Amino acid sequence: MQAFSPYRAFDHVYNISKFHRIQGSQGLLDAANYIYDHLNVREKEMIFYNYDGESTYGNFVAPMGWDPIRGELQVEGEKLIGFDDVPLFISGHSPSADVEGVVTDDLEASDGKVLLTSARDAKREYLKAVKRGAVAVIFYSDTLPETAVPYRGLFLTKKELSYSLPAVAIPRNLVEKVKGQRVRINVETRSEPKKMPVIYARTGSKFLVSSHMCHPFPGANDNASGAGLSLELANAGAKADFLWIPEHYGSLAFFSNHDVSYEFGLNLDMVGENQAITGSTLQISYTPYSQKSPYEELVKELVRDLDNSAIRYEFVDYDIGSDHAVLVQNGIPAMDFTNWPDRYYHSSEDFADKVSTDMLSFVGRVVMAFLSHETPIYLEEAWRAKYKAYLLAKFGREDAEKLGALRKAKYRNFLPTASPYITPENADAFPDVWGKGAAYAEYDNLSTQLGEEDALRIAAKAYNVKPEELSSLKEYFRRSSS
Repeated sequence: MQAFSPYRAFDHVYNISKFHRIQGSQGLLDAANYIYDHLNVREKEMIFYNYDGESTYGNFVAPMGWDPIRGELQVEGEKLIGFDDVPLFISGHSPSADVEGVVTDDLEASDGKVLLTSARDAKREYLKAVKRGAVAVIFYSDTLPETAVPYRGLFLTKKELSYSLPAVAIPRNLVEKVKGQRVRINVETRSEPKKMPVIYARTGSKFLVSSHMCHPFPGANDNASGAGLSLELANAGAKADFLWIPEHYGSLAFFSNHDVSYEFGLNLDMVGENQAITGSTLQISYTPYSQKSPYEELVKELVRDLDNSAIRYEFVDYDIGSDHAVLVQNGIPAMDFTNWPDRYYHSSEDFADKVSTDMLSFVGRVVMAFLSHETPIYLEEAWRAKYKAYLLAKFGREDAEKLGALRKAKYRNFLPTASPYITPENADAFPDVWGKGAAYAEYDNLSTQLGEEDALRIAAKAYNVKPEELSSLKEYFRRSSS
């Protein structure tokens, strides 16, 4: 058994980042094969689910398998940018098409034109463009460095393959060169059923470490860093079971088909940042109110014991932005390690030159230390006392007692994300889920134990959201999924 090495972890991060790992692509399968082939654990398996555009895992419909082949954008017959320059030029799951049109940034005037947009919710904006008769969509980012091409994914299902609009992305420094111009967008992709890989390594542990291995080239920090660090931890004999998944789709598929139970989980997502370059802070999330655990106190103590003045970190409230949320939905209290914000997040400039062995070492040592400890009785007692006092101060005695009596439960494999429910017909009206996801998840989960009224009141207060916003979201999800 080898000792943990952040340098070997970095090597894995770099190698994984070479693959164009969009969900449903050959590049993702190649990355999964790399991880599996380099995983020196006796009991391991590669499990395959479906990227067929119609299989449902939890409340997610898997996208169709998809591979980009070639594509370019021309202005006045001259190539401006193409797939061979930057793979992120072709937005994930874009259909094939060869179209021409004048570029406009006015959605309402996009009929017969090419829509130019900085919208971050790519699928919603794409479906709005479909509804209005646009011939193509060009995405860019108004927050990334001006030379960075943003990652925008559509995750089209089988029913949505009829949409014929190609979607591409350009850096901000090309926006003025296309705005108002007549452009030609030629994109060739292949959509067909593919296998969804999930890697599961077992050591008989009561702990689970998860990390997603998807995202486009280069995707070094997001999330070759988590996948590569997990690989090194597993090979170094970390006392945990390990799961490598395509984000959300893979973890939902796994838990929809495996009735496994763990006492606690750690999710590693964007854990390699050189903070001096990316401007990020290592955020370590608490578990949600519905799944509180004294293991939180052990994580906090170990982080402080290993405190490195060169590493910025903070403990933050629970959110649903990564696969720890799926663990929580399946009765596994889980914390997430994520550097945020990152100047190069979801962009063509998320290269391994922005990954730090110091960060990999810090997170890796915290995880190794956690997995080799039993939670001391004094920490359990300290956690229980602090948690009880916190609940009392935040919610009052009656609700604090209700929360304190919650049992660890498995819920419905439901994540409150709008993507499975948005259509061209409802894209304009669908409520904004961003910023309310954790509150809605708590409301949805707590309602199974406390009832609708108590769950609504407590979740709204916990996350500072209006109760009527959560109620309207639930009704909209119900209508859209029926």
